[in-house]
Parts: sequence; C-alpha cells; structure tokens
Amino acid sequence: VYQSNPLALYYNRLVAKEVHALCDKNNGLSILEVGAGTGATTQEILIEGYLNLDYTFSDINDAFFKVAQARFKRCSNIKYKHFDINYDSVNQSYDLIIASNVLHTSDDIPETLARLSRSLKSDG
Repeated sequence: VYQSNPLALYYNRLVAKEVHALCDKNNGLSILEVGAGTGATTQEILIEGYLNLDYTFSDINDAFFKVAQARFKRCSNIKYKHFDINYDSVNQSYDLIIASNVLHTSDDIPETLARLSRSLKSDG
C-alpha cells in the first residue's frame, strides 16, 4: 500500500530528506523507526551514502523482519526489534525516532508520544 502510493512516496521522501540533513550535520546518530512495517520509509532513508546508519527497524509484526533483512542486507548497522507502540518502552535512548504512518494505530496517542519522547536522548 505505502510503497506504490504516490502520496505516501512523496511523504516518505520528505522524511528521508530531513533524516539525511540531520545525519549530514550530526555524525553517528542513533535512529529508531517504530512501525517500520513494509519498509517504505526505511527504503527512502537507507540509500547510497546512508547505508551505515545506526538504525533500528521495529514493528509489532515480526513477519516484516525477514523481508526487511533481505531488502536491507547492504546496511551494516541495522537492527531489528519487536516493538508495540501501545505497550512497549524503549530500553535505550535514541537521537531520532521516526514514526511514519503508525501513530494513528495507537490506543492513546498522547501516552505513546510521551513514552517515545522519554526514549530520546536529551538533545534528541
């Protein structure tokens, strides 16, 4: 759905452009993508020149991981993590958290945002 939709592609590319700009200014950013799913946003971020980002691909559905592992095999620093935005807390701090097209699935958006924001580094 998200990979073949022109509007989704447009917004995924906007997200990627901002991530790339942040990475260009701040070497070694740690990034968590929640609700990564099909990898449509990830695909736009992890392009040539950005293949070695400290990137955690997470989703509630572990079935996405096998496809993502094959798709992003050129990325040396990608990790895969089960994460449910309704219940799970992040056990480490990240510089950047990406939640593209996933927050609408949350049972309580303000609580989810508060939980995610506690997982950002102080300057994240």
